[in-house]
Amino acid sequence: MMKNLLQILLILSFVNAFGQQTSDLKIGTPSLNDSIYTMTEQAAEFPGGLNKFRQGLSDNFDASAIKGKGQFSCELSFVILENGQISNLGVTGNDIVFNNEAIRALGSMKNKVWKPGKINGELVKSRYKIPFKVTFE
Repeated sequence: MMKNLLQILLILSFVNAFGQQTSDLKIGTPSLNDSIYTMTEQAAEFPGGLNKFRQGLSDNFDASAIKGKGQFSCELSFVILENGQISNLGVTGNDIVFNNEAIRALGSMKNKVWKPGKINGELVKSRYKIPFKVTFE
């Protein structure tokens, strides 16, 4: 009997400690479009596909800006908005000159409109990251 009472008290304290009361809920929960997603049910698509995007990036990249030989790499990131435009361009990599040229090349493609990602059939903002590598000889 004492063991059952202890189990009930333990369960009640757990529910009280981790349960959410309705007064804690926020009214006006943001819609899907107020968030930026890294995963979507339907991924954003560049017109013509990923290879066409990579080709456009390469075409806009000014290799003469890079001094030196070897492989240079970075990761480009950006947000694809619900209207298909890109924003929040970013880059991470070890070579500042290469990074700057990569971000410039990406920025020159801002006029291209993506097909935005979707969740539950609703257009959403999504973050896109892509590695970019070039070998100079």
